[in-house]
Amino acid sequence: MYVTRPLSFYSKSPDLLSVPPPEGPNSGYLVIQDDGSLMPSCFGQSKSLGINDLPFPSNKILFTDEGDQILAVPVINQPLSSNRYYVIKAHKKHKGEAYACSKEEGKGVSCGGSYIQDVTPKPLDPIDIYQQFEFEYSMKVTCSTESRGFIVKSIAPDGHAPRFLRNKSPTLIQRSTTNSKDFIYEEVNGLNSSLREQLPDFNFPLSRGASEPVCVGKWYCPFMFIHEGKLKDQIKYSAYYEMTLEQQWERIFITDSSYNQGNNNKVMMDVVVRTQEFAVGGKDAVIDERTSDNKVVWFQTIGSVGEQQSVGMNKLIVERMLWEQERVGWVNGKEKQVRMIRDEEYGGIGWWARFGCYVLVERFVLKRIDGTVILTCDFKHTHQIKTNWE
Repeated sequence: MYVTRPLSFYSKSPDLLSVPPPEGPNSGYLVIQDDGSLMPSCFGQSKSLGINDLPFPSNKILFTDEGDQILAVPVINQPLSSNRYYVIKAHKKHKGEAYACSKEEGKGVSCGGSYIQDVTPKPLDPIDIYQQFEFEYSMKVTCSTESRGFIVKSIAPDGHAPRFLRNKSPTLIQRSTTNSKDFIYEEVNGLNSSLREQLPDFNFPLSRGASEPVCVGKWYCPFMFIHEGKLKDQIKYSAYYEMTLEQQWERIFITDSSYNQGNNNKVMMDVVVRTQEFAVGGKDAVIDERTSDNKVVWFQTIGSVGEQQSVGMNKLIVERMLWEQERVGWVNGKEKQVRMIRDEEYGGIGWWARFGCYVLVERFVLKRIDGTVILTCDFKHTHQIKTNWE
């Protein structure tokens, strides 16, 4: 999961490019092109769209001098100073798929000798080093000419970048898409640890089944990490997905004094709490073990065949979500439910009418860039319990 920073932030303080990714596994930085980072062109009449340095803006489609269109996304778990990127094809055939390096063993042979055969773009595997590229800005000046561009290298020692990246130093310019809502322009900072530690306000009546949700974290997930529909449609309509972490008190038990005749100062609670719940498009869902593998976890709605909806999430994102929960006490046990037996005693003055018990829920909410919620993952922290009497 990625946080964002404006490009002008690094233009002013380039040493910050070496800062490691935010705390936690499978994280990274997305750089946003902002007005403060655009340089005036000749005579100061307009802003230059040419890219003369790294890092690349991830909220722009980049055009090469040969007409190729790409989206450059920093490799996860790397500082921006590594200059490592996933290069996503942003037009024509294989749109939304990731370019890959060809291998030495895959060279073709002709009468003139061996030659490098480009491999076809394919869906991104974020940990495949053959789908990772290192960029270096190059400027060569002679008495009569000046050439600028990027030298592109394969991370894999036996890899060869695609022809349009390797044959000469490509120049890149940035352009917005025809639909500006496809891309991100907001700075998000990941987890707000201090707000998370405060926990939501518990001052509300028992008639309410839950407190108001409080957002304690926000990230972006590039579309290649989310599986819904076709890649070419995802990059067009939601190149990035918004991921938020919310906290909420949710009622798990309620009773009134009429059920406790003969022992009016005590309540015995015996309730089973599901520690993990999912919803796809607002409908209850489960993890589909049949289609999930070591790369993608699939969430499928509960219902008749033909009416089911499913969303896949790269396992790296799921691992990050679990890490975020386990570090604050949530237990990822085999049994996805906990039986809670508690005796509560009323210590107030006078009579009580109702008693309620609430559990802390932390919820990851995944949205398309247009705000449509496609997946929620609830984690119930049974070690965080609040009770109230009325």
